[in-house]
Amino acid sequence: MKGKNIIKSMFLLVALFFCVIIVAPTFATFQSRSISTFTAQATVTGGQLAMSVEIRNRSNDNLATSLTWENVAAGSGWTLANQYILLHSTLTLPGGIRIYTDNAANDANPRFGGSFGTGNGAGLIDTTTNTAVIPLAWLIRDDRGDPATGDPNYNPSWFYFKDKSQTDFWTTTDIKDYSTVAKAGYGIHYAQGPGNYGSSTSPDYIYIESDFKNAVGGRTYRTTTLRIELFSE
Repeated sequence: MKGKNIIKSMFLLVALFFCVIIVAPTFATFQSRSISTFTAQATVTGGQLAMSVEIRNRSNDNLATSLTWENVAAGSGWTLANQYILLHSTLTLPGGIRIYTDNAANDANPRFGGSFGTGNGAGLIDTTTNTAVIPLAWLIRDDRGDPATGDPNYNPSWFYFKDKSQTDFWTTTDIKDYSTVAKAGYGIHYAQGPGNYGSSTSPDYIYIESDFKNAVGGRTYRTTTLRIELFSE
């Protein structure tokens, strides 16, 4: 009798197992029966392109008149300027804000004395030998706080400065994008690449660094034409 009960119990368990499989839910194949398509459109009026800038000390936020590096040791690599740029902007019409040096302009002192080509002449010029330049880079963020320095070749948050006299300046979409700090409808350019814009609330903060790796001790390096320009498209 005991053996029969065991066999009967096993039979019931097997039957229950198959019962569970048999009643498992199934899903019907999706079939589209009808589609209605509409157009949605809004016409936007008004809009504004506006910009103002202030230079402020990183140490105390007091207003300053220029960007400076004081007592930087030759060979010290990428170093933040002692100031940052506070950028106020309203970009609600097609356009944006671009940044560059203009080291061949009439108000440049010194003026770059070498050949610009596609990658030369942007940055701080040696006031003794005006064919020597050390590079500048910029970074924009939506909050106040000193960023870590970085080589733009390896840190995409930093962008090398371009110069307006370089032969490829503002010639292609990619190169235009590289010098654009903010763009209407996109926001601020927080990292290299045409898709790396993000919304922010004005004001924004632009930080500047320079690479003193190849700087010569006892020399002064300067640009008087670091420009931030509001443009329309």
